[in-house]
Amino acid sequence: MRVRSNYFMDASNHRPDNAADVLAGVMKRAVASVFGAYGLPLQEVPRTGPPVASLVALAKEAGLDPPAVGATISFQGPKLRGELLVASTLEMTMKTRPTAQRKSVAPGSAAGQIMIRDWIGELANQILGHFKMQSTRTGLSFETGAPMPLSGHAMALATPKGTNTSMAGFRASGGSVFCWFDINCAPGIDVRPAAALSNKEGELILL
Repeated sequence: MRVRSNYFMDASNHRPDNAADVLAGVMKRAVASVFGAYGLPLQEVPRTGPPVASLVALAKEAGLDPPAVGATISFQGPKLRGELLVASTLEMTMKTRPTAQRKSVAPGSAAGQIMIRDWIGELANQILGHFKMQSTRTGLSFETGAPMPLSGHAMALATPKGTNTSMAGFRASGGSVFCWFDINCAPGIDVRPAAALSNKEGELILL
């Protein structure tokens, strides 16, 4: 369900915008903030075409390395509910791991694959934590589920469940990052987009 409201303004062009679109922008900033905290700045690849069916299709369209691992995490509250999927390449995901943990397990081993898959679930948790902090400042609240890691064939088949989906692909040094964001908002919610996430670099919020 797409929601129109006159209570909030788009920060970039000062006009009324769709609540779900504004919140999707906040979520994309949360993705960039978390990866930036690990020293991995992201550059969003602009999109002008119609929606694509999957993140793998988005990667092909944008000329990015396709995601190998990902995680979905759902959230629900009185005025909004939805799902976030975060995905990335193996190399990019490994770069966000603490150095000691990166050296402890070989990425190509079975244990390494499980470690990387579990870790991207933690990244999804951190991203949703940043988003929750911003949402709380606008009076919105919600509870979150547990991250569900994806890899291999499951990653290739992952598609949005809803019809109100925002997708984004990001280019970074040594890899790529993707997200999709499904959200349904109650009519009349008051959403004022944050200009930027204000927590300090490196400060991680765990739910």
